[in-house]
Parts: sequence; structure tokens; C-alpha cells
Amino acid sequence: MVVFTGINGDEGVRNGYGDRPRTWGLTVTRETVGEVLVVAVSGRLGTGASGTLVETIVGALERGHRRVLVDLEGVDYASSAGLLALHAIAGRISVDGGALVLCSLTEPVRLVFELSGLSSQFAIASDRAAGLAQLAGGGLQTSSADTDS
Repeated sequence: MVVFTGINGDEGVRNGYGDRPRTWGLTVTRETVGEVLVVAVSGRLGTGASGTLVETIVGALERGHRRVLVDLEGVDYASSAGLLALHAIAGRISVDGGALVLCSLTEPVRLVFELSGLSSQFAIASDRAAGLAQLAGGGLQTSSADTDS
């Protein structure tokens, strides 16, 4: 399991602020379960932090991962920039012939997805086990996010 915060996945870097932790930061943990990359996110997914998530997943795609589960159980806030980051990730995964599932959306995050109208553009599982099952079952399910944006 790899745990990091910050830019470019550097351990010990917190959203580009060196050793000074910031309130409302984002922590990203990644591990591989079978053929699925599980990316657990906690904190606030906003403008400053969404790039960290994008860089993490794009780097994993470049290393050959094609099935990605993003666990949002620890996210207490997602801004429009965070939603756009997830949409961009879904588009990139789709272009690469992969699959993306989001799971464990907290109530504030679920509400933001519903109000934005983006819920239908993502495969969303209730929890990590359901997300892993969805990615493991019946061949590769591609993301439903529109790749033209």
C-alpha cells in the first residue's frame, strides 16, 4: 500500500506546502487488489487538491492499470473542480479502454453529484466490496463518462 499527500505523489508533501500541513487538504492512498487499483481519498476535493488525484490516477494508467476504484468514503467536501477532475479521470480511463467505479460516497458528496447531474455519468457502488465486485465481474465495464469534454 502506498500513502501520500501532495503533488506528483511525493510522500510528505501536502498539496504543495512542504512540511506545513494545511486544513482541508487531500490525502490519497492507493493499493492494488487483484487487477484493480483502489484509490482511497480523504479530505476535501477542491480546486487546489484535485490535481493530486488526477496525477495519481493518470500515473497509474501510464503504469498499466486499467481498472480503477475510487473510494470517496473519507471525502467530506467536493467542489465543482473536484467533480471536473473526476470527470476528466473517467474520460481518460475510458479512452485507455479501462473502467472506473466510484464508491462509498458520503452524503455531502452524493448530494453534489446529484445536484450537478453527474450521477448518471459514473458507475457508483455503495461500498468498496461492491465496487471491487463490479470491476471484477463479467469483463471490463467501461466508464460511462463522456470523453468529448
